[in-house]
Amino acid sequence: MGKRKGGFSQGQTCNGATLPPSPPTLPPLGHWRDGAGDGMVSPLMFVSRRRNCLVWIFSSLWLASFGTWGATVTGFTPDRGPAGIEVTIFGSGLQSASSVFFGATDAPGEILSRSATAVVARVPQNALTGPISVFTGSGAASSLALFIAAPRVTEFSPLTGGPGTLVTVSGANFGAGFGRGNVTNVTFNGRAAAFQVTGINQLLAVVPTNATTGPLTIVNEAGSSTTLLSFQVPAVISGFSPTNGMPGDPIEIHGLNLGNPLRVEFGIVPASYSVLSPTNIIAFVPTNAVNGRIAVTTSAGVTSTSSNFVVIPRIIRFSPNFGPVGASVTLEGGGLSAVTEVRFNNTLATFTANPPSSIVAKVPNGATTGPIKVVTTAGTFTTSSNFFLPAAVTSFTPTSGKRGDTITINGDNVGDALRVLFNGSDAAFTVVNATRVTATVPELATTGRISVVTPAGTNSGTATFSVRPVLDGFTPGNAAVGSPVQLFGAGLTNLSWVRLGDLDATFTVVSSTIVRAIVPLGAFSAPFKVRTTAGTEVETTGTFFVDGAKPTLDLLTPGNGGVGTKVILNGTGLRSASKVEFNGTSAAFTVASATRIDATVPAGATTGPVAITTLDGIAVSTAPFVVGTLTIALEIEKAEQLLHLRWPAAATGYVLEQSTALGAEASWSTVNSQPVTEGNSFRVSLALPTTGTRYFRLKK
Repeated sequence: MGKRKGGFSQGQTCNGATLPPSPPTLPPLGHWRDGAGDGMVSPLMFVSRRRNCLVWIFSSLWLASFGTWGATVTGFTPDRGPAGIEVTIFGSGLQSASSVFFGATDAPGEILSRSATAVVARVPQNALTGPISVFTGSGAASSLALFIAAPRVTEFSPLTGGPGTLVTVSGANFGAGFGRGNVTNVTFNGRAAAFQVTGINQLLAVVPTNATTGPLTIVNEAGSSTTLLSFQVPAVISGFSPTNGMPGDPIEIHGLNLGNPLRVEFGIVPASYSVLSPTNIIAFVPTNAVNGRIAVTTSAGVTSTSSNFVVIPRIIRFSPNFGPVGASVTLEGGGLSAVTEVRFNNTLATFTANPPSSIVAKVPNGATTGPIKVVTTAGTFTTSSNFFLPAAVTSFTPTSGKRGDTITINGDNVGDALRVLFNGSDAAFTVVNATRVTATVPELATTGRISVVTPAGTNSGTATFSVRPVLDGFTPGNAAVGSPVQLFGAGLTNLSWVRLGDLDATFTVVSSTIVRAIVPLGAFSAPFKVRTTAGTEVETTGTFFVDGAKPTLDLLTPGNGGVGTKVILNGTGLRSASKVEFNGTSAAFTVASATRIDATVPAGATTGPVAITTLDGIAVSTAPFVVGTLTIALEIEKAEQLLHLRWPAAATGYVLEQSTALGAEASWSTVNSQPVTEGNSFRVSLALPTTGTRYFRLKK
């Protein structure tokens, strides 16, 4: 066996160990160990496992001495690469290859195929830079050339640090001492770093200025290795916006290495947040935040802003949301430190603060419904919803009305009206302002209080609104005496009577819109009328017809007279009279009641019956009216110290006069007593004179 042609020279040292001047005597196959005596080695390679030093690589002369074993390795391709790639190894006697080793690897690579001249093997995960060794059943062989394995990182320390931090990276295949396979590039999350290889399994790297949190990557000519674990670079906060805000507001934090925060705090209060990118975080101002710096905690430590974030007050809720003067109201929210004022709809209130998240305030005198405003040294907040004070109805006008009428309601805090009720019946309404509401009298309204319902409760005032009735109609439109009739309308309660014409009808109030009445005995066709206890009367626009009703004309007073004579016509069912005729000649007339009509004898009238036309038919007098010259005579009767003076009632336009003498010297004066009608006559009754004579006359 001749002198070796490669590897280290005789007497060379590595990590303090002196190499022997010649290769050691090979122990029997299967009993070879490394130079330290701490492990088995391949038959073609004597390896020291002292750190970073490959001691022996057998020369071609040694390989030749192994030729009797029958295997040779002449080359391989590719000559570099990461774990998992396939390498074809060329040589002879390789058909019985049982294992292939890449460098001083503890485990062989997977053999994929074999023949006498070639073996295909997969580079194992733990491959090391070095020769490729093939073991066969009859021998073994090792390559002269080195296979360059990709670097492998197993750990680094420290795990965190800012720019300039020196990081020790441990692993394999960093390349020191081979001239090939040396690490060419080290990056921190893609940022190139300065480095120095200190051994085949160790290097030192400096965290670059622009480094961000992320994995380390080591590169050599065969490939690269990227750590699963990230190197944590401390976060850097360059700013935040806006610089103030209310609890719940989003705040954008700008900087570096913000992509994996563990915690975001406003002062010492944790906040919810959302990561937008490694340079941006959106954090939400927590409810109980106070003025202070914003801190971001990552695996690399805590970073805070250089300036304070100012918390502006915000009221999230208040309870109760209504109440009278003097009530306590709890306001909850955030930023409620250094509170200087609390106002209820601009009225200043007393309060007790429980910073930074609550206040208890008293509803002040003079407060009205409206928002609550809180003032702090950092800002002002006004609630979007109102605090409601109870309404108070003070007056309304008019004080009575019928369905559909508009009523103006005045009071305090009525502008918050949710409902307006007329004695319990809902009404349509319009809010004019905080002290005035207009409402329409509803169909179902009845006499009673007007109430205004607000979120703070119901107030009815003290006055009563009187509902005037409305009669819209009746059904059926006609019926006999004793039949029921339904009247419908509005405000039909508190009735004192129901009448058909002039006759009272028995009735039952069904509701404020319905009354049931009975057609009274002796009734004639006429409108229905109702009257309330307040004295309001209303009648139907249409006429109810009484089946079987027939008018009568019983008496004419006087029974005779000339043209122009005033005649009183008495009978029944005369209220609906539409025509009066004296023996066929129409006369002027006035309906005085259902039993009396006053008529004037028309020109052209002749002696004959008088006829009155009504809704129920024609009433004709049983005796004729005699048309002729009217004899006017003054009758005087003495009785019980009284003088009764009578003259025909047909003698209209005459005045009763008296005198104490007759003749040219007589002085006549008007008797001031008002005559009364008595049958077909006018009568005046006077006391008997105590002395002298008294004369009377009629003068037209």
